[in-house]
Amino acid sequence: MERLNFFFRGFKVGFGELGHGVSKLINIFLLLLVYIFGVGLISISSKIRKKNFLNMKPSEVSTYWTDKINRNKNLEDSSKPF
Repeated sequence: MERLNFFFRGFKVGFGELGHGVSKLINIFLLLLVYIFGVGLISISSKIRKKNFLNMKPSEVSTYWTDKINRNKNLEDSSKPF
């Protein structure tokens, strides 16, 4: 009886470790797929379209702030934004 109890405890520990190992592999695989399809495809499409998300090319300007362009706006619309 003692041997059988010892066997089942070892069996339970072994399957627990196997489950943790398999879950780590599945998580790595799924995260790799998300990275490749999510970040990779966006990166490739932005390079094809020549889109620069972080417009940070070096220049002689001391700031990276850009001016906001207000088209067709008058002062009455700006005084009450909500």
